[in-house]
Amino acid sequence: MGREWLEPPEAYFRGLWEERHPLNTPGPFYGAETDTCLDGPPLAPNSLFYDEHGIGFVWRQPRDDNETLALMNGASSDPFGGFAWDGDDHWTTDLVRAWWRERHDRTRAVERAIAMVVNALPEVARNYAEYLVNGIDEDLRRYLYFLEYGTYPSADDDLPALSP
Repeated sequence: MGREWLEPPEAYFRGLWEERHPLNTPGPFYGAETDTCLDGPPLAPNSLFYDEHGIGFVWRQPRDDNETLALMNGASSDPFGGFAWDGDDHWTTDLVRAWWRERHDRTRAVERAIAMVVNALPEVARNYAEYLVNGIDEDLRRYLYFLEYGTYPSADDDLPALSP
């Protein structure tokens, strides 16, 4: 998986909520003022991406322990400590719904980010683009459920709507 994660998370999850990247998908992890070394996606291809300026963000929240460790590996490689893991302390159902409503405002930035990565990491770029069309809405609805009830839903639970 690349370099092993050895540092305590507090040593590198030092990003600030107020500086979070607008392309972060809502959830516990996010990128803020990161470096521009472009090493996040190779270390955590299912979670990390970077914009046209090389600033890292979380395109999809980790779905299992392996993806979480990969994201932590990618975050720990940032010498600025610009990633954070306190998103659950800040996101609210209203903020998630506002982020969803405003997603089309970010389309050009997403297109530029994908164009920058597509030649170097075509599978990561393809997965990110596909996720935005098919998958992000259900993940956000599951996250809304978590924010409302403090636990993730079971298969039998009704998920809240993204639009109130």
